[in-house]
Amino acid sequence: MMNKLLQHPIALVIMHFSVWLAFLSIPLFSHNAPFIDRFFFFKLLINTFFLASFFYANLYLLIPKLLARKHIFFYIISVIVIIIAISLIHLAIEYYFNRGMFQRHWFIEVRVRAAILSSILILLISGGYRITKEWLQNSRQIQEIEKEKLTSELLFLKNQVSPHFLFNTLNNIYSLTLKKSDDAPEALLKLAQLMRYMLYESNVKWIEIEKEVEYIHNYIALQHLRLDDSVKITFDNNITGNPMIEPMLLIPLVENAFKHGVSYRQESYIFITLKASATAIDFVVENNLFQQAHTAKDESSGIGLANIQRRLELLYPDNFLLSIDATEHKFKVHLRITSAKNNKGQAL
Repeated sequence: MMNKLLQHPIALVIMHFSVWLAFLSIPLFSHNAPFIDRFFFFKLLINTFFLASFFYANLYLLIPKLLARKHIFFYIISVIVIIIAISLIHLAIEYYFNRGMFQRHWFIEVRVRAAILSSILILLISGGYRITKEWLQNSRQIQEIEKEKLTSELLFLKNQVSPHFLFNTLNNIYSLTLKKSDDAPEALLKLAQLMRYMLYESNVKWIEIEKEVEYIHNYIALQHLRLDDSVKITFDNNITGNPMIEPMLLIPLVENAFKHGVSYRQESYIFITLKASATAIDFVVENNLFQQAHTAKDESSGIGLANIQRRLELLYPDNFLLSIDATEHKFKVHLRITSAKNNKGQAL
């Protein structure tokens, strides 16, 4: 907010005017300032005008046109010429208003030295201002580029989830149609509800976690249609404060559990627990791990965990923990997010 205000043209004019007004008033607070000289303020105003002209000439003309293009020799010559010109103007003003002082041999040397030192000071200030301004601009550009890059990467990772999930779900419905199951129409209806969420409701950066929970419930209901009673599935959730979460962030963990934790020949289970509050989110998925899960992996089997790991690194750097407890027959993943979002997508 402050950066945008300072970048406004009117704010910049006011800021520059205030700085020069402060610069103009410095001699007024000097105990050596000749307040009794009725031409003092007029001389001060003229000298400040030429120093300000040198400041902006160096800032907007000499540095970008000469120094930035590596015309160092011409830049140095131009600076020396301007400093000499300012010194001569300074002497001319003193001669016009204070001619009697030129009879003292030390006066010219003192005034020339003061003019040169003032010009060098202005030169250093304008150069420092230019360097600082360009550094801030470059920093903002780098931040914007990084932000756009992260946004694009998150969008890419998020979009990976939908085709991967859709492919697996269509395979499940296809198996129901081959069996001529009466559950096939209901499966298509559940799939339509899931796709509506993916296409329309999840097209935002943050969403209430209750909607993500509803999506998981629909997903589990769809999976129930193809599974028998030998697969025990539980989903317990306790939500307070209804924090925000990125859409489709939790589903890869659930999908992996159904992909590698379900057997048609043995009893199997999938236990899912979600606890969410205004300060933290805990999501635990535990399932069986059968031998075929180790031997029948294809190239897409690792998408889920790798996807969610990268998304968490982008969304919650240093504010998440993704732990995996895998044994020969059990697989348990625990996701803890300690930087939850409120209903405005702000960190709590």
